[in-house]
Amino acid sequence: MDLLTFLIAVAIIGFAIQLGQTWLVFGLTAIMILSSKDVKATLLLLFGVGVLYVANSIGMKEAWLMAAFVLLSWVLNRVRKRRSAC
Repeated sequence: MDLLTFLIAVAIIGFAIQLGQTWLVFGLTAIMILSSKDVKATLLLLFGVGVLYVANSIGMKEAWLMAAFVLLSWVLNRVRKRRSAC
């Protein structure tokens, strides 16, 4: 799964969580996991969905986008570290 696909999936899942569409969250997560070729991408997607659910459940409904961008910055930092190590 490339980075753009991951970002689009997290954004759409974030919208679905905010709107309370649990069936859409599970469906999108299942599709992304099945189409992912990497275990790390699957774990990162599950972690991202968990972060968005926690942000929504503690009353941070307006801040889910910030949580997604924090997750994005973490992913980009990991990618840069991996590329610099090679």
